[in-house]
Amino acid sequence: MGVEGAAWATAGSRLASAVILACFMTSVWRTSVKEKKTLNLTPRGIVFHTLRASYFVISLPFKVVFRSASAARSMLSSYRRYFSPFPWQEIKTLSHIGIPAMSEEMSYSLSQIVITYFINQISTEALTTKVYCTTTITFVILFSTSIVQGGDILVGHYIGQLRYRAAYILGNYVYRMGTILTLIVAAILAACGHTLLSLLTDNAYIITTGTWIFLIDFFLSYGRVKNIFACGTLRATGDAIYPVCVGVICQWSVAVGVAWLLGIPCGFGLLGIWFAFCLDENLRGIILMRRWHSLKWRGKAFV
Repeated sequence: MGVEGAAWATAGSRLASAVILACFMTSVWRTSVKEKKTLNLTPRGIVFHTLRASYFVISLPFKVVFRSASAARSMLSSYRRYFSPFPWQEIKTLSHIGIPAMSEEMSYSLSQIVITYFINQISTEALTTKVYCTTTITFVILFSTSIVQGGDILVGHYIGQLRYRAAYILGNYVYRMGTILTLIVAAILAACGHTLLSLLTDNAYIITTGTWIFLIDFFLSYGRVKNIFACGTLRATGDAIYPVCVGVICQWSVAVGVAWLLGIPCGFGLLGIWFAFCLDENLRGIILMRRWHSLKWRGKAFV
């Protein structure tokens, strides 16, 4: 197996030694403290504790198996008690929200894979710049996501109580707060982008292109907040199909199609692809926000 096999063997032996040593120290502690016996560190005592630790290590897998079997029997008993009859209607209701949400996320992930292929065709530096920028921009997304997801939970509570007006007012308030906070953080990132990238790399292409990307992302963030808010609240109201249809169409026609057109044939490179991201997020955000303000989601709740 060569060097790699020797490394794995060394790591495994040291791990086993650490486990046996921990068991040995546990045996010593139990003898001296828990069982209140005099600590015996003579050769005979060390042999005793070593054998006791070895017995623990050898018997541990059998204990895990027996306890796992006991836990499985307990789980089966709980299943028969709480899921008899099986709640097929509740599962069906949850799938009406979960499957569309999964479909949209899957579509988005696949579109990002295709766009990454386009970026790789531009240059290796462009792909590296995308990694730098995407990782940094994640901090901007966290602010909008944290506020909006908390608001979605509260909106869902109001929808369950059939308090549609309260849900609408609360949703608008959460959207405004998320937008203000996100734009503030995005503006700070756009202003400090050149300095931040200079600390991470000395590549002139990455610094220059990344600085422009942070500026474009300021406008992209405005649409991203709309998109995150509207998708979450519409799902909370039970209107889960509409965001999926809008998302799939825009992701593949605008995000992928325009990204390819601007990035490769038109020669704008990574900046053209990021402009396509901006166009996609804002277009989806506008369409979904119109759906939210139209109040057509009333009466679509599953509970």
